[in-house]
Amino acid sequence: MSESKSRLMDHEYDGIREYDNPTPGWWHWLFWGSIVFAIGYTLIYHFSVFTPKIPTRWAAAQAEYFERLFGEYGELEGSEADILLIAGDENMMPVANGLYQVNCAACHGASGEGVTGPNLTDDSYLHVAEVEDLFDVISEGVVAKGMPAWGNRLNQNQRVLLSAYLMNLRGQNLAGRTAEGEQIAPFPAIGAQDVSELD
Repeated sequence: MSESKSRLMDHEYDGIREYDNPTPGWWHWLFWGSIVFAIGYTLIYHFSVFTPKIPTRWAAAQAEYFERLFGEYGELEGSEADILLIAGDENMMPVANGLYQVNCAACHGASGEGVTGPNLTDDSYLHVAEVEDLFDVISEGVVAKGMPAWGNRLNQNQRVLLSAYLMNLRGQNLAGRTAEGEQIAPFPAIGAQDVSELD
C-alpha cells in the first residue's frame, strides 16, 4: 500500500474520503507558545505591582490635560466661594477624579468609600465642619491618623479641585468603612458659576 493511500482516513462523505494531513510541528509550537506568553503577559501586566494600571495612567494623563484648563480660573484660594465655583463646573470634575485616583484612592477607595482612610461619601467627618476645612485638611494632613500633608505635593489649584471633588462625593453613602466622627450640617448648595464672575 502506498503512503498516500495509508494516509486516507475512514471518514467518507459524498464519495470523498478525508486525507490525514496533520498540522505542522511549528504550528503546534506557535500555538502553545502563544498560550504561555498570554499567561505571562496577563500576570505581569495586570497583577504586577511594577506595572502601572491602565486606569491610573489614563487618570494621570487626563489630570495633566485638564491642568492646562486651569488657566481660565487663575490662582484659586481655599475659600468657600472658590471651592463651590469649581464644584459646580462639570468640565472640571473629570480632572478632579483623575487627581483623586492618583493621590487619594489608595487610602480612601476608588469611589470614596474608605479603605484605611475614612469614608468620604457619608455625612460624618472627623476634622471637617465647613467647606474650607476640606482644603485645610488636604493641605495640612492629619499626622495622627497617618494622612500626609499635601500642601507641599500639590499646588493650590489642585487642592481646591480636590476639595470640590470631595464636596461632590458627600451624600452618596457608599458601602465601605462605617461612619466616623460627627454628622455635620449640609454644605452650601453647589451651583454652576461662570468663569467671568471671578474677580
